[in-house]
Amino acid sequence: MIFGGTSGVFDDMAVEDVRKFEAGLNQYCDTVNPPVLKAIMEKKALDDEMKQQMADLLKMYKEKYKSEQAVKA
Repeated sequence: MIFGGTSGVFDDMAVEDVRKFEAGLNQYCDTVNPPVLKAIMEKKALDDEMKQQMADLLKMYKEKYKSEQAVKA
């Protein structure tokens, strides 16, 4: 979430939507790409490759999140 916030992922989101996004993102990471979170916990640092993986994962989930929200509206 900190990486997402500092990289501008939430700039176009309402503040009240960020917690819901976070909950969904955690679940999404656990099911779609658990090695990314595991690597972060093991390395305890973000190298360039890890940053790119995080950016890609956030982008994919944000697209999914937005499409889900559009259907609910």
